[in-house]
Amino acid sequence: MTKNLIVEINQDIGEKSDKIQSVLSEKNFCIIRGAIDPKIVKNGIKKVKKYIEKNDDNPVTGESPSAVRDYFMKLSLGEARHSGKKIDKKFNIVRPRFKRVIYSPLFKQDIFKLDEVFIRFAKIRNFLMGVDPEYALREDKTNKMWTASRIHQFPSGGGFMSSHVDTVLPSIIKKDSIGKGFFQPILIMSQKGKDFESGGGFAKIDGKNVIYEDFTEIGDIAIYNSFTEHGCFDIDTHKPFFQRSGNGRFSGLCTLYKTLN
Repeated sequence: MTKNLIVEINQDIGEKSDKIQSVLSEKNFCIIRGAIDPKIVKNGIKKVKKYIEKNDDNPVTGESPSAVRDYFMKLSLGEARHSGKKIDKKFNIVRPRFKRVIYSPLFKQDIFKLDEVFIRFAKIRNFLMGVDPEYALREDKTNKMWTASRIHQFPSGGGFMSSHVDTVLPSIIKKDSIGKGFFQPILIMSQKGKDFESGGGFAKIDGKNVIYEDFTEIGDIAIYNSFTEHGCFDIDTHKPFFQRSGNGRFSGLCTLYKTLN
């Protein structure tokens, strides 16, 4: 199964467009390899870890919309009832999670030296959606969409994200008729077996939960759509959790956000 999920490219994603779309259509999940330089990712994560060690986390709730347009870090804990989402009837939960979110805004100070990676990453998202490569890299004036480039740390000691299907952003994209619809790429920024030992990102493929980080590499991009059940199984529960530690699993996202005011 794993070989059928991976599409290797040589920088130009357009050359394998048909193959990528075919895998996504059949499996609702695909992995792109070769688009992102793993060395830049590794060096960036070293800086992220130092940032975690030296800075405090903000509260789980209460930040202003403008706060996440700059460098901003917080732990994301609990069932997320504070988000206003209704309980997911299928899973009978609201989406419990334990992770850290570090916003790394584009075109600011580039303190992690990851802008190059996130811009490339966002352009791949735009390609999949069938919109202009530069779409929402800066705020789009027409529908107020912008790119929330950020890093998720699932800490050693139990970091996790319950199984869920994305619903909010797909509905916004559908309502605003943006491109070909919703695609969410996830950048692999850590290596299972080296950075963490157990758990990892998973997706439900052909009715089975597949831990894709059992066979991915740093720099790979996992892609899912609005039909994909996904999450993260508990990271290294055999180890203690230390709040100011950068140990654990890291992933990157370049999600489209919409300014509502």
